[in-house]
Amino acid sequence: AELHQQMNQAKNLSRVLTELERTKIEAGELTNLLKFHKVDLAIVQAGSRQALSKAKAHKDSLFQALVGLERQLVSAKSDREGRLADIATSRVQEKSLTTQVSSEEQAVLEREVQWLQSQVAGTQEAIESYSSPGGKQSSGTNAGATSADNEG
Repeated sequence: AELHQQMNQAKNLSRVLTELERTKIEAGELTNLLKFHKVDLAIVQAGSRQALSKAKAHKDSLFQALVGLERQLVSAKSDREGRLADIATSRVQEKSLTTQVSSEEQAVLEREVQWLQSQVAGTQEAIESYSSPGGKQSSGTNAGATSADNEG
């Protein structure tokens, strides 16, 4: 019976040793997994830092682009306002010049009409002096005086 008891103890001891070996293997696997996890975590952290750095650089470049666009918009607005002011000034000048040219044209037309009227009056006087009886001899002096008066 003692032999039987020793065999049972040996079996139990063998089971315990097998269980210890299995536990040791599982503990080793867990240790390896933890090491991999630490490595993975370090990779993730490094990747996160790199991604954050890239995102910050991208944000900075976007901000610079926005600042540049804002400058361009302000400049374009200023240029546009300047051009609108120039256009308004040009329109005022054009209106003034149009008025001036129109009045000058009016004055020229009035002078031409007066000249034509004087020419017509002179011609009528000449015709009347030639057509009146006895006016042919004195018509030369009248006609000469009339044309001299009209020209001067």
